[in-house]
Amino acid sequence: MIRERVFKVEGINCADCAPRIEAAVSRIKGVVSAQVLLGASRLVVKHEGALDPDQVVKAAASLGYKAHPEAPGRTVTVYVEGMDCVDELSVIEKKFKGLPAVLGLQVNLVNQKLDINYDPARVTAQDIMKAIAETGMKPRLERPQSKARPWWQDTRVRLIFLSGVFILVAFVAERLNAVQFLTIRGYLTLVFGALVVLLMVLAIWQ
Repeated sequence: MIRERVFKVEGINCADCAPRIEAAVSRIKGVVSAQVLLGASRLVVKHEGALDPDQVVKAAASLGYKAHPEAPGRTVTVYVEGMDCVDELSVIEKKFKGLPAVLGLQVNLVNQKLDINYDPARVTAQDIMKAIAETGMKPRLERPQSKARPWWQDTRVRLIFLSGVFILVAFVAERLNAVQFLTIRGYLTLVFGALVVLLMVLAIWQ
């Protein structure tokens, strides 16, 4: 199971500092990833199994930085309507720079979900929700439920059903010799075939 630990790091004042600290901490046994949050002066360490905080402190000290572990924060899951690409995510991350109490962020754009780790002593979940809402997007603490529709109201199902009807009509007409002339038979077969292809394409695009 992957766990997360947050460290306060003093002296981080440039973008070049972050990669050096991340690389040093990533070499510690059990560490999965290390990410420096420049705006918050924090280091988020993800690890498997037990993590000795002193090793992280020593790794930072070897580069001239003072680090100390923070009390584990609290995590809130927020579903954000309208967050479906990197641009919207960038807007939210920029907004969070004004909230130093936000310690970490896990993103799932497919489900429009954010797992936000924060310091409950300095900010509340409602403050985080408000910050996201100020970007113009709609945050929710619960995943929006999609309304299920009866199968007969599904456009895709109806198009596939109509395709089946046309195939059945063409088959019956062929078997019963309902079409007497080859030229007419070929013409109708072409029409039915075109309709079937069109309906199937529409069904796929729905």
